[in-house]
Amino acid sequence: MYQQYNQKNQVKFCYELLSELTIHQKQVCYAITFNQNKQLVLVCCDLNIKVYQFNDGYLKLISILSKSRFTITVLSFFKNNRKCQFLSGSCDSFIEVRSITQLRSQKYTQKLDSHKNGINCLVIGQDQNMFLSGCVGQAIKLWSCFQQNQRSCQWSCQQTITDHTNSVYTLDINSKQNKAVSCGYDDTMLIMDIIKNMETYQLVLKQKIKLPNFSYRILFINDSDFIFQSYSAKFLQLFQQDQNEKYFITYSLPVQCKSQPCNIFFQPQFIQSKGYFVCKNSQNLNFVYHNPVNNELVLLYSIYFDNYEQYGSLSEDGEYLITWNQKLEQIEIRKYKLIDDKNN
Repeated sequence: MYQQYNQKNQVKFCYELLSELTIHQKQVCYAITFNQNKQLVLVCCDLNIKVYQFNDGYLKLISILSKSRFTITVLSFFKNNRKCQFLSGSCDSFIEVRSITQLRSQKYTQKLDSHKNGINCLVIGQDQNMFLSGCVGQAIKLWSCFQQNQRSCQWSCQQTITDHTNSVYTLDINSKQNKAVSCGYDDTMLIMDIIKNMETYQLVLKQKIKLPNFSYRILFINDSDFIFQSYSAKFLQLFQQDQNEKYFITYSLPVQCKSQPCNIFFQPQFIQSKGYFVCKNSQNLNFVYHNPVNNELVLLYSIYFDNYEQYGSLSEDGEYLITWNQKLEQIEIRKYKLIDDKNN
């Protein structure tokens, strides 16, 4: 479906706003996330986390989890020992681990306090036993989970990378979980190998690239190539390796960008089943296809928001998009829709 859809250009689509399902929310919302089967949605609500049951676009509030004195910035589901849990990070520098079996409880499974500054980004590895986090300070931390028994595990910080000289804004890990990449406010990109040895992991810096500007968004689109969206730039760039395994720009795609301001949150996603990735740029959310045959990037579709303060995510299958609109103070739900243009 991936190549057929894009190369033959047989399918056109849009994300239709389901205005009747809009929910009012005045409190700031920097992160929204679906669980894997899109039955649950977590929504940041300033200091709290709202837990919704999701059913064909309808959100039913089932719990509100109190967090702390500081705004929540990142949310991510993961599975460990076949149990579904989620991570939340906030401006107070803490990362909390919670279980979905305790959604009506205010208790967390574990509180991670190794960071000294607010959490900007977090990405979980494919095996669900490690993740990376970046903060307002210069630190990237590698966390791993060791099984203590069949029922629980404990996360611990295994390594801290301090090669950035300012805030870390974005992180990603490839699907093989052997490479990681980061960008920060210091206009620097770090490319790292992930080495696994038994139950331990290690980050090894392989390349440091000085950039003309910083970035909020970076994403692996396969096990070696990644895309890079410089801050409110009119081009999205593809990075690939040369024969010496050094990364460089191989393609630049003009993308939609209506105004200069942007914000760090709303990380890019690759939608495997639909064959495209999604990357926000200022007031636009761009849907892009990468042709692996000629390494061409193709802009398929773009959603223009009326303001850049929009945060959210897509379901794993790409069927739904949920965002928080800061200007209108509401949560908005959009659904994937095929466009039949045979009569056009």
